[in-house]
Amino acid sequence: MKISIMEFGFGDFETVTDNIEIKKAKKFDRGWSVGDGGSIHSIPIAVDNMIVFGSADKYVYAIDAATGSEIWKYRTDGQIFASSPAYSNGRVFIGSYDGFLYSINASDGTIHWKFRTGGKVSGCFPAISDGIVYFGSQDGFLYALEEKTGNCLWKFKTGAEISVPVTVYEDKAFIGSYDGYFYALDKKTGHLVWRFKTGGEIFNETPFNVYNDIIYVASNDNFLYALKAETGKELWRFKTGKYGNSCSAIMYKDVLYHQSRDGILYAITMNGHEIWRFQAGSLLGVAPRIYDERIYMGSEEGYLFCLDLNGNELWRFRTNAAAWNPPLKIGNVLYFTSMDCHLYAIDINTNEEIWRVGTSSQVISDIDAPYAAWEAEIKKSADTIETISVEEKYSAAFQNINLSDYTQSEYSTKSEYAHKSEYATELISFTDFIMPAGSADILQSQAIFHVS
Repeated sequence: MKISIMEFGFGDFETVTDNIEIKKAKKFDRGWSVGDGGSIHSIPIAVDNMIVFGSADKYVYAIDAATGSEIWKYRTDGQIFASSPAYSNGRVFIGSYDGFLYSINASDGTIHWKFRTGGKVSGCFPAISDGIVYFGSQDGFLYALEEKTGNCLWKFKTGAEISVPVTVYEDKAFIGSYDGYFYALDKKTGHLVWRFKTGGEIFNETPFNVYNDIIYVASNDNFLYALKAETGKELWRFKTGKYGNSCSAIMYKDVLYHQSRDGILYAITMNGHEIWRFQAGSLLGVAPRIYDERIYMGSEEGYLFCLDLNGNELWRFRTNAAAWNPPLKIGNVLYFTSMDCHLYAIDINTNEEIWRVGTSSQVISDIDAPYAAWEAEIKKSADTIETISVEEKYSAAFQNINLSDYTQSEYSTKSEYAHKSEYATELISFTDFIMPAGSADILQSQAIFHVS
């Protein structure tokens, strides 16, 4: 559902829910508690002719991009969840629940080195710059390791867990923490340059993006912030709903695109004003990607959405569990992962499945309900307040609140696009297809969060 907000203020939207107050009931810890199984919550990357990702079955996989056949896999000692690989100089870097960051030889999947932290490594997308690997851990430290050896050059202690990738920009390394602070550190020494206090945990699963010396920071306090990268000065903030944020904003043609945990994709001006919003019907996952004037994003209900730049839905492809991660594009093929234990390859033009490959376990891993940390207080009258626990299963975005009422406006339009790929869960046979010629697409796919 697209809602145009060109002349519609957010205050009007708030009046719809004047009788409902959403409160955090406990610390948000969903990303630390995944159960056993083969679910995938890892953003795939392209390495030569391979698609590489991690899984809750503890394996790192390298899959042939053309056929879906397995080239190698490496087993860690813990689940790999909300942790995505990075590639540099022939090696894949990825974190695991076992507390290690791994450096793996991309050619054959053998271990190069591993570095132990004091907690789970989740929400990690290692940043690599000038021979240094930067990443955070549940132990609250940001680490800077020598890329070749894994030796620790420095570490910086925040006030709580870290479940967010590091962003390296010019001479600084930026990181957010569950303590609510956003930190800017000297990337060579780890010394604090500045910090900015938000009102909630910062647990994004994609790097923070910097455009024109402005860094965009989303927090669990329901705001997206625009900060000066040099000083940390706040330029503006944008309200995103009631259930926090778990991804960063991306910029394309002077428009910011940001997903909130309320299931809304916002298009925002560079001055922090809303242009339009798209209501997906359930929680949206990691930051969207934009390829060839199209927006792609995954959702809690298992859909991969394709929108145009005006927020109109063009198509959707359904998996059998949550598909939070955005796709990787190589040629005319989109690769993306799902909690249903599969990596998918679909045709970008027809949105038809080419192949899918399963992990070693086809058991979907248990994870807390998306809004288990929140409660809704509904005021029945001036003297009565009813508290409702916001618990729901994956198949529904809200159990106690009608989200269509929650975002209702005179500008609302409803998408009637038919759902695609209502197939059974068993594996299908791989079908061969010709890998598109030209290395430019593969090289472009490495710049995962930089849209040109």
